[in-house]
Amino acid sequence: MPGDPESTKIPHAPEGFLPLLEARVEIRPQYVPECRSLKFRTGPLEDITLNIQKLFLSFVLMFASTSLAQQEAVEEIDEAPTITEELVDAVIEGETQTVKKLLDQGADPNALTYGLAPLTVSAALHGHANVVDALIEVGADIEATNRAGVTALMYASQYGHNEIVTALIKAGADVNAADSLGWTPLLHAAVGGNAEAASTLVSAGADTGAQDFFGSTAAQIAETRGHVEVIKALTTPNTEESGS
Repeated sequence: MPGDPESTKIPHAPEGFLPLLEARVEIRPQYVPECRSLKFRTGPLEDITLNIQKLFLSFVLMFASTSLAQQEAVEEIDEAPTITEELVDAVIEGETQTVKKLLDQGADPNALTYGLAPLTVSAALHGHANVVDALIEVGADIEATNRAGVTALMYASQYGHNEIVTALIKAGADVNAADSLGWTPLLHAAVGGNAEAASTLVSAGADTGAQDFFGSTAAQIAETRGHVEVIKALTTPNTEESGS
């Protein structure tokens, strides 16, 4: 009987096995609006297979066109960065003149980078002294921290950017601030083996007895890491800085 599954079953097929392509299944285009222009018809196996291939191809084309449109929309957005995004990029790249220009145009000196770090912290990390100066000049928050509680002075102290250390201290940066591990700028200097920064910090009033959350002082950290010059700096302040 027409429409009876038993009448369409393949001879000798296993019980309950009814392949879609072998059965005389009618695919009606009115149920797929996007495919009404395609001509579907029942018939031999080859015709049904061709119809299904056309249906599949139509969906592939629709997906591809949608993906392309979305990509073009994203590219269009990327082509027009905001003034803040331009400032972030300029700070990271150390493009001082661009930074000054954007700040003059009203860009926020306290904006966050893509990694959610303040611009002063990012500039100090990368050692861009002139950029740090430009940010300080327009009133950027030099005590701003990243998600780990690290300030610009801490990064500058640890990575040996001594010009930035001096500039931040002159601008009033807290030499005894602590990050999420309890590390002060002096402990950061000890970790990085930066004796000059350690000397400058001590001259500026850094607490040489400050301990991190594990009870370690700058001297102990320096000794553990073999930073002999830092140990000397902790007891020999930078007279040039202390006298300025």
